[in-house]
This record gives sequence, structure tokens and C-alpha cells, in this order.
Amino acid sequence: MNVPYRHKMAAIAIAASLIVGSGRALAVEANGLEIVPASGLTLLVKPGQCTVDGRPVKVAATATLRFEPAKIEQVRNEKHRLVAEKPRGWAVGTRLQGCVSRRTTLPGCLVPGSVVVKDSPDGKPYVLGKDYLVDDAWGMLGRIEGGRIGARTDVYVDYRYSLMRLDAVQVSPEGVVSIRSGEDAKTCPHPPQAQEGSMAIANILLDYNSQELKSTDIFPVGPPLPAPTPDALRQKAQRVAKTRAKLEQGQRLLIGFWGDSVTCGGDASSPEKRFADGFVARLREKYPKAQIDFFNAGIGGSNTNQRLPNLDQDVLQKRPDLVVIEYVNDMGFTPETMRKHYYQAIDQIRAIGAEVILITPHFTMPRSMGFEDVWSQDQRAACQALREIAEEKQVGLADAARVWQHLCKEGIPYTTLLYNGINHPDDRGHKIFIEELMKSF
Repeated sequence: MNVPYRHKMAAIAIAASLIVGSGRALAVEANGLEIVPASGLTLLVKPGQCTVDGRPVKVAATATLRFEPAKIEQVRNEKHRLVAEKPRGWAVGTRLQGCVSRRTTLPGCLVPGSVVVKDSPDGKPYVLGKDYLVDDAWGMLGRIEGGRIGARTDVYVDYRYSLMRLDAVQVSPEGVVSIRSGEDAKTCPHPPQAQEGSMAIANILLDYNSQELKSTDIFPVGPPLPAPTPDALRQKAQRVAKTRAKLEQGQRLLIGFWGDSVTCGGDASSPEKRFADGFVARLREKYPKAQIDFFNAGIGGSNTNQRLPNLDQDVLQKRPDLVVIEYVNDMGFTPETMRKHYYQAIDQIRAIGAEVILITPHFTMPRSMGFEDVWSQDQRAACQALREIAEEKQVGLADAARVWQHLCKEGIPYTTLLYNGINHPDDRGHKIFIEELMKSF
């Protein structure tokens, strides 16, 4: 997880394009203007013409924008008893609480080299590498057997951790380019709204511990993903025709959700914000005469290989009318394994008269996606296999992955929708699932 990856600028279509510049910098085109990384946290916006509130606006001179780094928080004397394990990733070690989102530490949040472990609040520091170890990338600690820290020794830890932020580059009707600052956040920062009368042309990611802006930190604010055509919506409706008929006729309907920790709710802020609950709420709103119930058969950390043997007990015996399937944990499987698992699941579900909607999973942290940066293209063979399986078996498809792929073109770095920085979407991520599911209804 901690192996660095090379920087590569992906092609940015529709909302932005790349213009080769001199030296290391690449310009990004946003609404007709070129934005070029300069030194450190400085960007240059070159002269040109853009559109503000539907009207052409001229920017007459180069604007130099200097961004403030995201805020750094200081923690002193956080009390711990360290585990005797070498810290590794999000799962192994003693967590520094300032770096925790809800359950796990946030990758990159800790300020590297800032940890000091002491024997008392004002006491003598222990020795890094002799008494304890630190995983700077994940904010995790562990004690070294044979060192001065014992299993029952209380230690006091000083350290710093970084927040992150999204700022906007905005243009006024008079052609004045300026920064609209967002709010610092430990995780999932939201982009700021432009000042009244101005237009945001790009959002800028001030990531954890960022000291230099790159082209890939510039996110031109482009249009949303185009809506499905009427023919595509009709096809979606046909795949769940029996379910729609029951809803339209005001009958009783039972929906089952089968999946992993994201189906369980992941890091949604409340039960109502989980995609399963939110989808059912939307259906109840649209079909008020129908009696809609649901059950959630999500199990954290699971995949279809583990869950198929218990599909009957977990899902089929409850006799659902519709089964929604989401497994981001399947994304490491080959297309052949995906077909084997999903064909079995679909056939068993259809055997009880129920219909199926498959969800293409959201994006996870770039390294686990095999990405070099957030602009990279989704190459998950298992994800593409889901689309093909939906066609081959003529079942419903909620193509959430397609929406996640487009987020950067709308000015939103997709990583800012990962509440734990790893694989759990925030409320906005769950809403994407809901919106894609509703396209079948």
C-alpha cells in the first residue's frame, strides 16, 4: 500500500483539455482559460475569454493565485498502550486518533516525521526504531519487543496531522480572477460555491501535506454526465418489469440487498443515508400506494465467493421480489470468475421468481484501483464483466462506476467522496447508487 507510484497526466475530455507547456508544467483549459501550475502552491491563469452566467467575459492579464496550504493540527500527549506489531496499513498497529476518520486511519493524513512518543506528558522521548515504529503513511504505531516500552506501559504521543481542502478559481463578470476558499476538513471536503455573480471555473485540491500543486490537482468544473436516452431508460424499465408492475399496482414488494460493507452502509452518516435505505425511501415516495419492505444482507469484508454458499439462507428464503447486488470486494476477480459467480446467483434468484439489479462498484483509493492519479481510466476487468453479465443475462444494471469516472470532469476529485480514504463512500457516494438505481423506475 505504501509503494509510491509515478505521476502521469491523463487526458481530460469535455470539460478540460491539456496543453503542453514549457518545462514540467502542463496547462489545463477550464472554460476557455488556461490554468498553469507555477511554483509551490501557486497557479497562473492566462489571459483569455470565458463564459460567466452565459455571457462572454474577457480576462485581460495573467492572474497569479497563491493558495494557502490546508491546516495542520497539533496533538499533544495522546495516551496509548502500543501493540507489539509492526504497523502496516490501516489494519495493523495502534491508531493515532487524530488521523482516524470513523473507524480507520486516513492514508496520508499524518505529517511525516512529526511523531514523538514519551514516557510521560512532560517526560523523556523513546527512540524511534529502537523502542517503537511508525507508519507515517497510515498514522499507525507499534512497539518493538525488547525495547523500553512494555505491554502495559502507558505512552504519551505528540504528533501533527493535516487536513485537506477544495478551493475554487472563480471569475467575476468584470473578468477578475480570484480564489474562493473552501473549508478545511479531515476527510471529504466539499467544493465552495462561487461568490454571487461570479462563476467557479475550476476546483483545486489542497491535499494532505500538500506543498506543490500539479496539473492533476486542477479540476475544471464541467457539465454533469449526460442523462440516459429515452430508449436506454425503457430498456432499464424492461429488466425489472415485474417489480415495476407491483409498484404501479400498489402491491406489496420485498427488496433484498446482497453485498459487502458498502451495502451495510459503509461510512454513511446515518442509516437513512445508506443507499439501501435511501433507494427504498425514494421508491416509497414515487409509489405511495405500494407496500415496500426490504432487508439488508450485506456483510462487511465479504465477496461472492464467500457468500454464494449461503445465498439461499441469507436471501432466497426471505422470498424477495427484487435483489440488488453490490460487491466492490469482487473487483479482484477475473471475468471468468465473475461470470461463474454471478450466473449462479442470478439463476438462483430467478428460480424463485425474483428480478435482479447489479451495481457496478464505486472507485476506491487510487493505488487499489491501479491508478497513477485520480484522472486515470477505470480498467477493472471485473467491473466491465458486470456490464457484460447484465446484458448476457438481461438483468438490471445501475452503472455507478460510470458516474464515478466522470466526477473529476465535473470538478470533483473522486477521492474526496471516500470517507475513510480507502473504500467507503460518503453520503454523496451513496446518493450516486440511489440515483442510478432509480433510473430503472
